[in-house]
Amino acid sequence: MSSPTRFPALPGAPASLKAELLITTPMFLGDGGQKATSIRPPSIKGALRFWWRALQWPGVYQRHGHVATALADLHTQEAELFGLAAGHKVAHIHDGQPKESGEQGRFRISITQPDVKADPDYRPSDSVQYLLGIGLYRGKLLRKPLQQGSRFTLALTAKPGGHTVTDKQWKSLEEALLCWGLLGGLGARARKGLGSVSLQSLEGGVYQAPQNRGDYEALLLKLLGPLQGQDGKLPPFTSFSSLSRVDIALESKSTDKVLETLGHEMQMYRSYGRNREVNRQPAEQNFADDHDLILHAINTDTLKQAPRRTVFGLPHNYFFSSVKKGYEISAALGDRRASPLLLHVHQLPEGEVLGVASVMPAVFLPPDNARLKAGSRRKSEYRLTSDDIDWTVLHGYLDRFTQRQSLISPLTPNAQEAQG
Repeated sequence: MSSPTRFPALPGAPASLKAELLITTPMFLGDGGQKATSIRPPSIKGALRFWWRALQWPGVYQRHGHVATALADLHTQEAELFGLAAGHKVAHIHDGQPKESGEQGRFRISITQPDVKADPDYRPSDSVQYLLGIGLYRGKLLRKPLQQGSRFTLALTAKPGGHTVTDKQWKSLEEALLCWGLLGGLGARARKGLGSVSLQSLEGGVYQAPQNRGDYEALLLKLLGPLQGQDGKLPPFTSFSSLSRVDIALESKSTDKVLETLGHEMQMYRSYGRNREVNRQPAEQNFADDHDLILHAINTDTLKQAPRRTVFGLPHNYFFSSVKKGYEISAALGDRRASPLLLHVHQLPEGEVLGVASVMPAVFLPPDNARLKAGSRRKSEYRLTSDDIDWTVLHGYLDRFTQRQSLISPLTPNAQEAQG
């Protein structure tokens, strides 16, 4: 492994950032008709917002020490940098009094993508079908993805004038771009490794794009290392904290191999199987208690407790071929709960392909919606408690990878302890 590149800070905020990115795995990004045609600026902006919040929360919370005031401050900072949708306002403090005003973003996004096109011939393997889920695969692929291996160029340009971006804001935006290009993706099932994007080059900024694994590790440690000095409490939304874990789970020369391995290990770990088999292999049945719990719920129309696999996100759908009945578990108010486990396939310019997994624990459901609706008609209800959310279930998945390297480790071996 070569020596990691140093990343010296440069004085002053540049006027623009130019990044070249590679679509590493099939990207299920669609328009209003759910047809993949191109990458649009709003999708990029949404991804940058997510990673910006994830990076900013630890510092904002540490300054305030109180969730409500930290959230208000974070919302104000986000609105100042990214802007607000039409009809929304953000509160500012002016002369000691709250004053509401609308906001426009302080930068522009432009995309050049002559390479990007839909892939009509994509055929997912069994393991990738599992990652796609019933929303994208139901006996056949329901949507065509943007083709993996395509490249696009992204330019972020500061707006001129009196309302331009500050040095601090620009640095935070560049770091969000880096995190997205090192750990994230776009489109449906992006948290399952689909639609992964890999940063290939970066111009005009403080940092350089990593060219090899050593660079990649050094840059992530520089970005995420300072975020670990928190108090061990769960953030109110998906973000980095002292409970986070980031692993390089595996390395290969093939993006397809990495995605298939991530999917295969997920399926073997989570699935109960049919006739004691999963993908023609003996089923491990690590969650046989979940199987028995849901079967009991089907027979009695009562959910006694949350399945352990709830921690992977909601909703959950089950089907029992033995009784030919299905069962669904979702949040009581119908909200989705995205998975706290984020998978990413990263291809480096020098050829290495990394399978990267991030565990980002957060409050699982807000207190006013900490209930599960269950059943074929969602008639049964169960009140969720902190004891139901076992974060070690996610760590159990990461621990399957024998060649894993943990770049960021949680504060405690069992992050569950932090919920108290």
